Amino acid sequence: DCWGTYDLSVGGFERVVQNPWYLRPAGELATGEYQLPAGLSVARVATVAELIEFERASWVGFEESEEMLDSRPPFSWHPAATVENPNMHYLVARFAGQVVAGVIAHASADMLGIYGLSTLPTFRRRGYATALIRAAVALRPDLPASVFPDPPSVPIYTPLGFVVAGEIAIW
Repeated sequence: DCWGTYDLSVGGFERVVQNPWYLRPAGELATGEYQLPAGLSVARVATVAELIEFERASWVGFEESEEMLDSRPPFSWHPAATVENPNMHYLVARFAGQVVAGVIAHASADMLGIYGLSTLPTFRRRGYATALIRAAVALRPDLPASVFPDPPSVPIYTPLGFVVAGEIAIW
C-alpha cells in the first residue's frame, strides 16, 4: 500500500508497519567537502562469490541470529542471476578488505529505488552507510531516487536531499 490509504484488514490482513517513504529529485549530489571515510572503499558486486559475501554481510547487518546465519543457504534473499541484471546494483563498502556495509539500488526507466541498507553492528556510525547512499545515487543521477528507510536511518538520507513523499503501509 504505497500511500498508506487502504484498509486491508477487511481481507484479513494486519498492518505491520506504516512509515514515511522518501524521494530525492534527480540531480548530482553536491560534493563540497565530502570525503570517503578513511580506509573505506565502495564497489559494485560483480561476481556470484561477491554476492554471497554481500548477502552474508546483509544478514549480519540486519542482526540475524547465529543460528539463522548458519541455516540460510546462499541466495535465499538475492538470486545469483541478479548479478547479471544491468539495472540491479549491489554495492559494498569494504574496510581492511572486509565487507562492512551494503546497499541495493535498482534502476527502472523512471526511478532509482534504494533498498536493504545495512551495516555490520561494530562498524556503525562511521559514515559508511552515507558513503553507500552517495554511491547509489551517483549510479543514476538522472533519475529521482526513492527509499523506505527505517526510522533510525532517516538522518542518513535527509542531508542528501531526500524528503517525505508519502507513507507506505506494510500489511
